[in-house]
Formats: sequence, C-alpha cells, structure tokens
Amino acid sequence: MSGSGRWLGDTGTGDRGALNSEMKTIDETIEFIKKAHWNQTDKAGASYWKHPVAVMHRLPYDATIEMKLAALLHDVLEDSKYTANDLFNADYQWGAVGWVQELTKPKDMLYLAWIQKIARESDREVIQIKLADLSHNMDHNRAVELPLAERVWWEKAMKLKYRPAVSILVDALI
Repeated sequence: MSGSGRWLGDTGTGDRGALNSEMKTIDETIEFIKKAHWNQTDKAGASYWKHPVAVMHRLPYDATIEMKLAALLHDVLEDSKYTANDLFNADYQWGAVGWVQELTKPKDMLYLAWIQKIARESDREVIQIKLADLSHNMDHNRAVELPLAERVWWEKAMKLKYRPAVSILVDALI
C-alpha cells in the first residue's frame, strides 16, 4: 500500500480485478525477476532471484496464480529500479501489483510496525505470502551457507525480527 493507504489502482470498490486481459505466466515472471535482480546476490552469495522462487514454492498448495506472481515479485519494488507503475505497464494484474506494494516495507517504517500493519489491514493472501517469505528467510539450511559474521546477524534477526513477525502474522490468520 502506498502512503495514501490505498494500493495502486484502487477504485475504492474493493474490486481487485485486472484491467489487463492476459495474466502473466510464472515463467515470464521468473524471467522478469532475473532481470530485476540481475547481479544481486543474497548474503550467502546465491543469485537473489532464487529467493522469490523459493518463496513462491512455500505458498499454500491452493495458492492462486495471482498469489504466485506476487510472491515472485515481492522484492522487486524494494530491491530494484522498478516501480508499481512499471509492473502494471508490464501487464501485471492490479491485484498482484497491489499485493506487491503491501509487501514492500516503507522506508520510514520500523519492521515490526510494518508487519503489524500487514496483519491489521492486508488480505489473507498477503499475509500468506509474507509468511512464505519469512519461512525462507528463517530456513536453517540457508543459514549454514552464511559466513560466520552473517550467521551472527541471522541469529539476531531470528530473535528480533523473524520469530516475532511470524507470531503476529499467524495470529492475524486465526
């Protein structure tokens, strides 16, 4: 969501339907995120675009295509040159773009305050995507790949950010 509290393209009707007739495919979106995250790596040195793919694979079994696309795009606005308007102009559906906006932490907001906002104001789908993201961020198999200094950072993030965030978001789904 943008500062106005409404996501890009919100008409106020609650209709998150798309104006575009063709929905992007998962394969097209993976190619797009490879471009968006070109030359970016995670803390372990892996190509960054692999993280959103892993997030998509951690979604519930009944996740919609729109949820999968939003999961793939969830870091694009925060970690690349692309804007929400760029995503819409690239023929991504309003709903997926709106969810990506909600999944983008505002620079002036503390992390757990943003998580609480998601828990209070966002659709279940956004919460499920963020939980999938947190699940991948918390994966111990990824942590063992980290250099020692980064592992210390990860342990601190687990305690201060990730575990509290999961608790807040799971409570919102109950």
